[in-house]
Amino acid sequence: MSYGINVAGWQNGRTGRAILESAEQDARAALGDRHPIRLRIQYGLSGAAMNLQDFEPKEYASRAYHGQLIALREHHPEPLSSLMQLGIARVAIRDDPEAAEMIKQATRGLQRIHRPWHGEVVRGYIAQGFGSLPRPVY
Repeated sequence: MSYGINVAGWQNGRTGRAILESAEQDARAALGDRHPIRLRIQYGLSGAAMNLQDFEPKEYASRAYHGQLIALREHHPEPLSSLMQLGIARVAIRDDPEAAEMIKQATRGLQRIHRPWHGEVVRGYIAQGFGSLPRPVY
């Protein structure tokens, strides 16, 4: 799973997505729909989709967030990261006033858990900045 997320994010989006899709099928069969590992794979698939820009990543991000919210609760870092991913996906697809609030909520939650310069917190700062730009600039 982590290997697929890293390959999708840093090396080859298509290969990473294929690895994650295979892992997702195995995790679903072995662990069920709501297991945190399967939900983490969904999060990775949303990132791969965003990197490839070939379909709407919000579906994966939405499934990951809502499943993690049930399985891990709202103050766990993984649902907060998935909430941010969902907000970023929604901003990237269209102007969405709720998306900016999702990103802010996720950033605030992650600030309570992590130090101010943790990668996910910084990602939140950047997403808030880019999300507030006018569409022609973004």
